[in-house]
Amino acid sequence: MNSSHQDTCDGDFLEKDEVADLVSWARLHHIEVVPEIPSLTHAFYLLTRHKDLGQAPGEKWPGTYCACDPRSYALLFDVMDEYIEVMKPRMVHAGHDEWFAPYGLGECCKGKDPGEVYGRDLAKIHDYLAGKGIKMAIWGDYLLEGVRGKGLQKRTAPDGFSYHAPGAMTPEQVSKSVPKDILIFNWFWSEEEKGEVQEAQLDSFGFHQVYGNMEPDIRNYAERGKRSTIIGGAPSSWAATTEFNMSKDLLYSILGCSNMLWSKQVLNPAELSALTQALMPEIRQRLSGVTCPSETGDAVVPLDISAAFNMPQREPRFEVDLSRIQKGRISVGRRVFELDGADSSERKTAAVVGTEGREPNPLPRELTGIKVGVDATSLIFLHACAKAATNKEAYHLIWDFDDSADLLGWYEVIYEDGLPEVIPIRYGVNILEWNWGKQQPTAKYCYGADLVACGSDEQNPVTFFAFEWISPRLGKAINEIRLSRSKRFQGAVPGFENSFGEVIPNNAVILKALSYVRRRS
Repeated sequence: MNSSHQDTCDGDFLEKDEVADLVSWARLHHIEVVPEIPSLTHAFYLLTRHKDLGQAPGEKWPGTYCACDPRSYALLFDVMDEYIEVMKPRMVHAGHDEWFAPYGLGECCKGKDPGEVYGRDLAKIHDYLAGKGIKMAIWGDYLLEGVRGKGLQKRTAPDGFSYHAPGAMTPEQVSKSVPKDILIFNWFWSEEEKGEVQEAQLDSFGFHQVYGNMEPDIRNYAERGKRSTIIGGAPSSWAATTEFNMSKDLLYSILGCSNMLWSKQVLNPAELSALTQALMPEIRQRLSGVTCPSETGDAVVPLDISAAFNMPQREPRFEVDLSRIQKGRISVGRRVFELDGADSSERKTAAVVGTEGREPNPLPRELTGIKVGVDATSLIFLHACAKAATNKEAYHLIWDFDDSADLLGWYEVIYEDGLPEVIPIRYGVNILEWNWGKQQPTAKYCYGADLVACGSDEQNPVTFFAFEWISPRLGKAINEIRLSRSKRFQGAVPGFENSFGEVIPNNAVILKALSYVRRRS
């Protein structure tokens, strides 16, 4: 029961006219909206006020309706009619995955073959939609014994309760009772060699299919994509559709999959990471609707922050080597940085603080007094971290999206009147490691900052990232910046438990240069 997403619609509701307006906007931009209305399974939204229709009698939070009770369909079709009235879809995705609920406990379904029950449920929904001229799609796992097993599956709950959950329909049942014009979403494509066997079986049944939960690392795609019954694919998101969630989690998958589907070209992870990162400035402007001040024509002025430098060229504790870093002034688009401050020396090359993770970190905890002294429209930080950290997908912490990306530290911008503004430094959001060009498969891309190649050795790259922060207090001079490290930060667990994971390992934040966009006069 892991499908209660309070983050949907920011925890609120959309009125019918708002939904209709969204669908109209999508159509205007040549996008077809296919609503997913989960049926049979993942039906919490139906049953929270109709618990008597649950498949397992007495269940506190039923998620599967009883497919043998006619009242289930009266409720389902009433809800479907409202979607259809508002959205006027050409297709409805009816779910039907993850049928995990205890089966056969109620009098209604006791003794009935679950494959036959599943097939009749599909047929009822298919015929209802077809009668309205609407096509149907489902997840396809319960059409394949190779995915969900044969017959009833014995399971034991954490409290020791023993029960049976349904396996897949038999091939004979699928051939006989499932309408073949149902579009199948195939999320099991990644199961090593079995994935190809299973999609071939769907093909042999007569189904068309798309790759659901698609990722660019799909195995043997060049050959698999030739199958005429595979007509597309779609990456998936299980978190609120916000700029933050979409941008930090999905752009690598969206860009990589669209490239494969439209061009049939398969890029290796390093190539795709590099291309994705290179596209970030344009994509960020399109997604956010914001043009950074550095791109508006106002002057970008480097600041001399060398007085705050406390890091030598080599930091052996984290194997950081900045001896190959470029000297002098460097330009990236309209952004200009000074890599050598007026007072810099061979001994100190950057400002650094040590992120304290599982163990004490001997590097400084904070740096104060990084002087600015100007009324800036924006500040542009050229920074990197010492080593790769993690940026887990937002759905791992649906109550705290921000912390799904490791917090390594923060900047405090101190205005002339003493008010601080805190800027979190999060891995994969606005920072990556100093040698990212060598470690691309580990960290796919960074949405909020742009790659700046600071060394000429392609085999041993030095990569910093330009992160532009727009001041919310125009007209107020910024006195100084303070750089602080995080302490024993806990991000998300890797799996689906939706809880905080272990304390992150030690790391470091390295600030190499700082520029500002001059106030427009």
